[in-house]
Amino acid sequence: MVKDIFGFDYKWEAYTPINFRKFGHYVLPILFGRELIGRIEPKFNRKIDTLEIIGFWIEPCYRWNSEARNAFLIYLEEFQKYIKSKHIKWLCDAPKWDL
Repeated sequence: MVKDIFGFDYKWEAYTPINFRKFGHYVLPILFGRELIGRIEPKFNRKIDTLEIIGFWIEPCYRWNSEARNAFLIYLEEFQKYIKSKHIKWLCDAPKWDL
């Protein structure tokens, strides 16, 4: 249904065997306005009180702009506060915003 509505091929892969996953265990879509523009795999590491970003993928058909980037970074900060994490750590390559 997500593909039919948004043109975005998405599957929650938590129960998909590792060798059949396209992205990761708990990858979530990133919605900006009316478009799904990327994917993120966050994990809260309680031992070190850190929101870890395991994976981050930008949709190839979407060109990020400063408005989308700023909204995404605000979202990350708000999510960090919501889960009461003290830090954000990128375990994958952090985005190289080509704006």
